[in-house]
Amino acid sequence: MGCSSGRPIRRLSVSESSDSIEYKMYEESESPNPHVHWDDSDEEEDDDDYYTDHVMDASMNFRDRVMSSKGPRSAGARSRVTTTSAGETFDGGSEYFDIDTMTEGRSEMTDWDQEEPGIHAPSLSLWYNDEGPGDILTQDVYVPKVGLTKYTYYCCLQWNAGMNGGGYCGIQDHPKGHNYIFSLWDPIDTDKKIKPIYVGPGTIYEPFGGEGQGLKTWNFSLGWEPDNWYTLVTRRWDDDDRTCYGFWVKHHLTLEWTHLVSLEFPVPGTYFETLTCSFLEDWEGSGDQERRVHYQNGYKHGLNGKWLPFDKAVFSMVNETRCKLFENNYDSGVLDDTFYLHSGGQSMPTGGAVNGGMLKRKMPQKPDVLPICVYLSSVTAEEVSWDIPTGSVPQFQYIVYIDRMIYKQEINSEARTCKFNTPPTELVELLIEDIYGHAVRSRFKVSNPPDCDPETRKRLEVYVPTASH
Repeated sequence: MGCSSGRPIRRLSVSESSDSIEYKMYEESESPNPHVHWDDSDEEEDDDDYYTDHVMDASMNFRDRVMSSKGPRSAGARSRVTTTSAGETFDGGSEYFDIDTMTEGRSEMTDWDQEEPGIHAPSLSLWYNDEGPGDILTQDVYVPKVGLTKYTYYCCLQWNAGMNGGGYCGIQDHPKGHNYIFSLWDPIDTDKKIKPIYVGPGTIYEPFGGEGQGLKTWNFSLGWEPDNWYTLVTRRWDDDDRTCYGFWVKHHLTLEWTHLVSLEFPVPGTYFETLTCSFLEDWEGSGDQERRVHYQNGYKHGLNGKWLPFDKAVFSMVNETRCKLFENNYDSGVLDDTFYLHSGGQSMPTGGAVNGGMLKRKMPQKPDVLPICVYLSSVTAEEVSWDIPTGSVPQFQYIVYIDRMIYKQEINSEARTCKFNTPPTELVELLIEDIYGHAVRSRFKVSNPPDCDPETRKRLEVYVPTASH
């Protein structure tokens, strides 16, 4: 039994000429017509005005919150960082993002302005309409080949800037390669440190400093390619007096999911509380080169169990001295129901690139993702084991019931076996929850004495989901 994403693979087709670059979207099945959806109703306008004002008000507080805590979302830009695995060093930094992103065009001279005046591409941001706390964030990201430029951060998700549990994740075109990155800022009211609790193959981690302090994780070995879609998912959960955050990615072409890292944050009860943000940033100063990124299928899972789609976004452009030479070279808008950001080179503003303006798109009310596929592969007197095929949504946690009582419950994406202290006598049940919250339950009824041949106590049957949200 296989698994799929539940929707056709989508790619962006880019054609170049001497005069312009044309972007269009196509699907392997049907393709919707590109459009920007605007609702002209008075009630919708009132709601949009409230949302835009709310975003801009929140952004004006962004600087104050960050500066009064541990700094903005930079994670050691211009610093020398040492890896924890191979002993290799990375020069030049990789996570600078200017705090002025949502300040309605206010400009300030910074150290970077003085060092490299005018040569950066403008930093661009999208702020989504997902007000309220949540426990899951997800979004797809796509970089066309013509938008690929080194020293670029294509941030997919940022949350809680200047607050406990603040962080961000995305992909980068780094001098060392195409990497995934996931970072959390240190807590603001304790000296306790963030710790890794799971580190996937190829993932490295280290503290970062500079503007803001915290723990940075990145993975160069998995890699990503232009002209391909990738899904990024982060989920938080409680663990005694701590909050944990996991990070998973999916390559749409291969359908392969990878659990890159999970971190332990030393403060309990932190959630994805703020509006979620995506940004496009030139951290080195190569504004003469174009960079472009597309986002789709963005959602927050609220604590009430409902999904909040990123179907509206407020666009913001940083107007600062360090991008003076390229301050008019940027764009943003909606293309085939994807939000895009475009900066540097010969890019120019279009109708959607209004600083503080709102973009809209049509999208489903919840992620179009099939539940996890689980094979209950073996039940013996000593253990129960299961398999999850390639292409399935990753496991988040499992619960094993023995004779209708919970025997073990564990949040663990990699576990595939649970051993018994004593043999079950009546019923074994296995419930698997995936990272999106879908649940699949399998049952095995014990019909032989506990001391029978273990080979007779196997079952190879796949159960359909019993609950999902």
